[in-house]
Amino acid sequence: MHEPLLAQPEPVAQYSEKQVIALTQAAHEQAWRLLEEISAFLRPGITEAEAVAFAHSTAERMGIEKNWHKPYIYFGSHTLLTRIIHANQA
Repeated sequence: MHEPLLAQPEPVAQYSEKQVIALTQAAHEQAWRLLEEISAFLRPGITEAEAVAFAHSTAERMGIEKNWHKPYIYFGSHTLLTRIIHANQA
């Protein structure tokens, strides 16, 4: 299990530039690990709701406490490519 980056987030002003860069790099690496775990979970037949629930539970397990936005996980008719194809067929 991964340890949280910061148990109690503090204002950025309390950190030096070097610390902010290190924390940003650590968050970047953690985000990629999360994406890799979500990608490995995906398989035919899974629903969007199952994928989003897995993303949330995995982020929580990894100690990710702050999200900039909800996980964007869309399949089938909810994807942009499908909408473009349908628009061009009309």
